[in-house]
Order: sequence, then structure tokens, then C-alpha cells
Amino acid sequence: MVSIIRRTSPELVRQRCAGWPKSDQAAWKNAFDPEMLLGVDPCWAPVTQYQNGSVYGRYLEVCRQNRLAEDLSADGLQQFIRTAEGNGCSAITISGYVWSLWKVATIVRDVSSGDLDWLLTSAKRIGAASNRTRKRKADRYVSVEPLLELGFSTMRNAVPQSGRWAEIQSYRDGLFLTFASVCPERLRALEAIRLNWISEDCSCVKFPAEFQKTGESSTRIVPAFLRPALARWVNDIRPTVAGDHDLLWVGKGGRPLGFGAIQAAMRKQTKPVLGIALTPHRLRDAAATFVVEELTDQAGLAAQILNHRDPNSARHYTEAATGLKASRKVGALVEAARKKAG
Repeated sequence: MVSIIRRTSPELVRQRCAGWPKSDQAAWKNAFDPEMLLGVDPCWAPVTQYQNGSVYGRYLEVCRQNRLAEDLSADGLQQFIRTAEGNGCSAITISGYVWSLWKVATIVRDVSSGDLDWLLTSAKRIGAASNRTRKRKADRYVSVEPLLELGFSTMRNAVPQSGRWAEIQSYRDGLFLTFASVCPERLRALEAIRLNWISEDCSCVKFPAEFQKTGESSTRIVPAFLRPALARWVNDIRPTVAGDHDLLWVGKGGRPLGFGAIQAAMRKQTKPVLGIALTPHRLRDAAATFVVEELTDQAGLAAQILNHRDPNSARHYTEAATGLKASRKVGALVEAARKKAG
């Protein structure tokens, strides 16, 4: 597979801005469609196009959900920031989102008019404030074991065969919590899982390169103890509610999940039981923490399981094996710990 990190096709450009206002779509195509550029390199690399375009797409979705004009506006930005904060995003993450909106504005708007100077000023001010904000992860760390216990308990208590959406949603959320704890991909990749990424026996999931921050494909081994639950969702429960799409995770009415749905579900599920409203990204931390606690002499395994390309991004982890080997070993460790706990 050719990675989106290295190459952009006209179809990918169209997919990225589908659902945007027509004028924005036209400006985006003029800037990045290879057929329009006639061999001239675009101003952004494909991965930058993807990241910034995705943020703008989520911004527009928030505007639609809150019945705001689908345009760059102060009201829209405030609502977008409130939504991101509600989903547990840090100040630094939100700052990155606002800068992405400004970058998109330079492509789809005439910023020389000065009409969007407020957005640039907002990006600078939020960026300065975020730089003074210390990341607070330590108080949100939680081990994998209670997450697995909560996830399996939620699935056991759900009665999806009743056909009631609340029961189906409960099973889905329990499965997501469990799956993300042992296959700790980034949220963008987890949300995008298609049925054809999953092996027939539900033993592994292959994530294409275009959904990876590193630009490299990733294969995650599904631990044996989780495969029956995943197979039940894929083969028995999901087909009864899913609409005309092949996404693994389904929202109410069979629709694909909207922006923020997974984060909201995880926070709602974990806060009452664990005392901490965890986001999907914190599940990645839980997987890494578990490895460090269990294998202090192989802490680098954690960096690999999180698909960290830059070793400096995980300085507290040391030497590691390959991603696939790491995935198998972490799955085995978690399964052994679960059996030990009874």
C-alpha cells in the first residue's frame, strides 16, 4: 500500500474535504489536487494536509451539531474549544487545533483582507497560554487490569440481544475500552477501523499507513481472551444495527460515530467506577505503564507498543522489539495478569 504520507491522489483530496462548503472544497482542490498542480509540489506535505484538514472537518461538524454557521467564526471557535475541553483535550492539544484552523484558513480564505486576523490572534494567545500549562498526566495514570475488568463487566452486564440501543451501546463501549487497552492505537486509527481490517478469526487488526501518525502500517494482535467478544460484535451484534457503512464502531441509528462520541463514552464509563474520567489517549498510557511495571528491564517495549518513532518522545522507555512482537508480548502479559487475578 502506498502511504498517504508520501503521496496524495485526487480521490484522497476529494475525500478529505467532502462535506465542506463548496467554496472551501474548490480552494482545497486548487491547492492540493495533483491534477490541478500539474507537477508542481503542493505547499504542504500529504500528512500535513490530512492533519489540518481533519481538524477543520471536525470544527465544521461541531458547528453543525450546535446549529452554527459552517464558517470560521468566533462563536464557532468558542464552541469547538468547549467541545475539545469536554472531551479531555489538553491546552497544548487545543492550541494545535486552533493553529490548524488558521493554516486551513490561509488555504480556503483570503486572509490578506484582515477579516480573519482575530483567528491568528486567538491562535497566538492560546499557544502562549498553553506553553505555560504543565501537562498533567501523572494523576490520570491507571493500570490495565481495572480497565479490562471494567470493560468485560460492562459487556457481561449488557443484553444486546434485546435490541434496545442502550444495551447495544453498553456492549460497544465495554468492547472499545477493552480493545483500546490491549491494542493501544491512536484515537484517529481506532475510530477509523473498517471490517476488512480485521482478520476472519478476529485474531489481528491491520491498520493502514494513512491512518498512522508515523506513516507506517501497523498490525495489532488481538489477545485470545478478547477475540470471542470482538467476534460477537462483528458477527452478531453490529449487523443488527449498522447502516450502510463498513466502520466497526456504530452510533445510534446505525450511523458512523460522530466527532467526540468515543471520548464522551469513555469518560462517562470510567469516571463513576475508577474515579477518573479517562480519554482514549489515556488508554495508551495505561498499556505503556503496564509494560514498565511488569517488565522493568524491557521498558522500551512500551515505546514500540505505542508506535513512537522518535525515541525522545518516550525517554523513560528503553530498548524495544519490533511493533508486532511487542503487540504479541503485551497481549500475552495482559492475559496472564488477568488469569492470575481470577
